[in-house]
Amino acid sequence: MKCKKLTALLLTAAMTASVLVGCGGQDNGGTTGGSEPAETPGGGAK
Repeated sequence: MKCKKLTALLLTAAMTASVLVGCGGQDNGGTTGGSEPAETPGGGAK
């Protein structure tokens, strides 16, 4: 009976860790996160 409880606890910990690693990461999809567009080099107003 103890073996089943230990196995269930370990599997629960592994699933929780995988969810946190998979869903808790920072999304860096190429956006700066701001509402203003990024400036281009040398693209200032003339």
